[in-house]
Amino acid sequence: MKHYYEFPSLEHVYLEDSWVLDIQTGPDSVEITLETVLTESHPEYSDPPPDEQYCYRNGRICFQNAKRITWINKSMVPSPELVGPPTYGNVDALYFSEDSYHVTGEWGELDIVSCEPLFEFVE
Repeated sequence: MKHYYEFPSLEHVYLEDSWVLDIQTGPDSVEITLETVLTESHPEYSDPPPDEQYCYRNGRICFQNAKRITWINKSMVPSPELVGPPTYGNVDALYFSEDSYHVTGEWGELDIVSCEPLFEFVE
C-alpha cells in the first residue's frame, strides 16, 4: 500500500483536514477540488491568519487517463456551513493498493485505475 503523502505532488499537503469543495468525474478522469491544507514543508506555505489553524490554498487532485472509475458509495451531502462555499467533508484516505487508487471521505468512496494523481493549485 502506498499512501498519498508518498506521491511527489501530494507529499506536502494534509488531506485529512482539507475540505472537499467538488468532485467531477468524466469518462477517463476524476478531479477533486479542495480547500487544501499545506504543510510547513510546502514551497507555497505561509503562516495562517490568526483565526485559522492551517495554511489553506485552493487546489485540485487530478486522476487522468483512467481506465476504470468506480463509485462504491456517493453521498455528496454538503456539510452545514455558516459562511463560505458548501463543503463535503474531508479526504479521510487516499492510497494506492494493487492496481487502483482508493479515495474515501464523508462524501463517498471511489476506486480509480489511472495514472498517479497530480495536485495543482486553482483560483
